[in-house]
Amino acid sequence: MLVRRIFNVLVHFTMKDGDREVYQRPLREVMRYIDYNSNDLDRIKTHLETMASTPMVWDTSTDDDEIWSTAALVAHASIIRPKKKGLASHLEWSFAKPIRQKLLAPKKWTQLSLVMHTKLKSGASIALFEICARYETFPGQRTMRQPYEWWYPVLTGTREDVVPEYKYFKRDVLRPAIAEVNMHADFMVELIEHRRGNKVAELQFAVRSKPTEAIIDADAPRFDGKLLERVIRLGMSQADARAICEKHDPPLIQAAIDYTEKRAAKQPALDSTAAYFKTALKKGYKEPAKAVRPHQQAALDLPDPEAEKGRLRAAYDANQRDQALAYWQELNSEPAQELITEFLATEPPRVIARAIKKDRLESMSARTAFTEWLAAKLWTEPTTDDLLKFALKDGYPDAAVGYTARTGKTA
Repeated sequence: MLVRRIFNVLVHFTMKDGDREVYQRPLREVMRYIDYNSNDLDRIKTHLETMASTPMVWDTSTDDDEIWSTAALVAHASIIRPKKKGLASHLEWSFAKPIRQKLLAPKKWTQLSLVMHTKLKSGASIALFEICARYETFPGQRTMRQPYEWWYPVLTGTREDVVPEYKYFKRDVLRPAIAEVNMHADFMVELIEHRRGNKVAELQFAVRSKPTEAIIDADAPRFDGKLLERVIRLGMSQADARAICEKHDPPLIQAAIDYTEKRAAKQPALDSTAAYFKTALKKGYKEPAKAVRPHQQAALDLPDPEAEKGRLRAAYDANQRDQALAYWQELNSEPAQELITEFLATEPPRVIARAIKKDRLESMSARTAFTEWLAAKLWTEPTTDDLLKFALKDGYPDAAVGYTARTGKTA
């Protein structure tokens, strides 16, 4: 998993810097991005060596020729450690020109965002996300069809002469990876099995975009990749940066970043930019706001309809889950258990199933998954009128204004 993180971070910087022969970043900055806190550089060197010795093979076609090509994943990588004390070490790398051209072509390359790095926890889910993301806007929205023996090393990164039986591969790798991607990505992945007789011979995945209102992830951070990156660049590790972004509202973080960056540009130099940023965030330091004319202020204070729509739908769904839980708790033991059994038959992620079998709905993740399923079973998808009435009834006036402005409807 670490080698995949390193590669994606190198791609991230490559895409950011544009077309160059050689790329370079401070080694500590790269290590912060991959959330690597160890001083063991040998491990980093081993992964870089692996990338430099891993071939990429592709075929292209022109009007006159069929072209087969191969190149190393990374053309070269160097860790530069100055002998003079006080100078920072750097990581330098390059890509072969054909690979660099592919990486810099946004229509041909889908980069795993740094935010997705913090969400997806297994190598298989990261690999599945990377593959399926490229097919979300592809005609047919289906991946290539390959034997399951081909998919095993691609998803696990394990090169073995003998792969496990398909049922174990599906149980231990495919289902958890699909569940994790479907939980966090803005698209859904569905496994398609192609059988030859009674045996599963080939696999492919269908990819479909989630409806906008369905992209509400309880575990998702309330920030985008650019905000996370700005915090990291102040000297924070990726884990610390994520924790800050999850704990504080984005406007407060942005204000503290702006304040810190402006101070860091002055003399004397800061002893620790990261520590200064933490203090600025804690004490609410920010640049003085520019004067705003009254008519401008009135315009600025209007709620954003799309933002309020998202907040309203999240609140509505949370309310439906609460009602579903109350409904289930009022049932006698037998019908309550029947619903638990029915939910488990849908084959939720193993961690959810295990938690329910052990403590029923004591776990927050298990309770959320079950009540979400039960709410969908009990009630139909809400209409715009349902959401507007909920907004007015439960104290979401901004959302009601947003919906009225967007739809022209009134309660």
